[in-house]
Amino acid sequence: MPLKNLVSGLKIKNKFNAFFLFFCYNKNTIKGYCLRLGGENVKSKVMFKIERKFMKDKVIIFLGLFLLVLLSVGGYFGYDYYKKNLVEKSILTIDVNPSVKISTNYYNKVIKVEAVNDDGAKILTDLYLVGLDAVEATNIITDRLIEDGYLSGDGANLLLTVQNADLEKAEEIKSTLVENIDKKFEENYVAGTVLAQTTTTRSNIPDNIKTLMDEYKISYSKAAFITALVSENTDLIISEIASMKINEISKIIAESDMDASDFLGSNGHGIYQSSTEQALKKVKDVTEKANEEATKVANELSAKMKEENQSEEEKIANQSAYEVAEQARVKSEEALEAANNAYEEATALANQGASSESQVQNQNSNGTTSDNGTNDSSKSESQSSGSGSSSDNGKN
Repeated sequence: MPLKNLVSGLKIKNKFNAFFLFFCYNKNTIKGYCLRLGGENVKSKVMFKIERKFMKDKVIIFLGLFLLVLLSVGGYFGYDYYKKNLVEKSILTIDVNPSVKISTNYYNKVIKVEAVNDDGAKILTDLYLVGLDAVEATNIITDRLIEDGYLSGDGANLLLTVQNADLEKAEEIKSTLVENIDKKFEENYVAGTVLAQTTTTRSNIPDNIKTLMDEYKISYSKAAFITALVSENTDLIISEIASMKINEISKIIAESDMDASDFLGSNGHGIYQSSTEQALKKVKDVTEKANEEATKVANELSAKMKEENQSEEEKIANQSAYEVAEQARVKSEEALEAANNAYEEATALANQGASSESQVQNQNSNGTTSDNGTNDSSKSESQSSGSGSSSDNGKN
């Protein structure tokens, strides 16, 4: 409040009093200084004006502090909610031929889903995954891939890539997802495995990987996967494998006996499985369940036949039912034995084929030809001179 209005309100004409009122008003000093000046009327009015002014200031200060605290607390919790619920923490990419990218938050809940290619867009049709847990989302996508036939035939592998700034967290997420997808494969007898890799979240993608992504319309994870393969096996040509499906690339890895453990996780399965082997496994499992059921029924009827207080008709009926059940049990055992034998033979053939291919590859890489066998004298001369030509032979 301006001094002129304050003095006018008090109706003070004495300049001496007005001077000290001005002093008290501006400095907000103790009321006692003001009370010593002027008459009784001045004292009461000065007290009223000053106390009202102080009260107004206190209310404004209190409201200001309250709003400041409210904004600070609200801002903290608001930012915390934003950071944990809306900010991307992990990127999960599923590649078969369809490629799908899933973004998850701090709680591993899906906040965004993208199709990397046209087949990926088909897979995501009518799927609503935002808000689901990452495990639920990947299970739904895996089911759709199986239903639409993308995970059928030999070596029906799936490439899973987990990106996170924290590699330990990425490994943790990868292990959980691989375990769950693997269960889906077993339940549906998919002749494949989950190839899994982890990387840190990249804001700047390397030029060589970016070129692959743009040129062949593939995901970052598949481009990184191919780049790692080529670095392990320089005989591979990027332009040839970039357009391949994951199962086709897996076959190349298996046939070349390449060690991909540096960049791929292992869930205990071969990198390239036979669909025939998986089909026989399905027959074996179904037959085994049928045998268990037949045995259970036969045992129940056998126990029922031993019950007392049965009429003659009930005994005949139970005896007849038991004989039928026992015949079914015997047949199911025979079918189970045949299924087991077929499955074991298929597994042995698959292993033998893989072993033969591996031996051929090793022979070719080691250069074990008949020509090498006729040059023992030249080899000994080279070794004694320290030329190291034996290592050169290994490259031929």
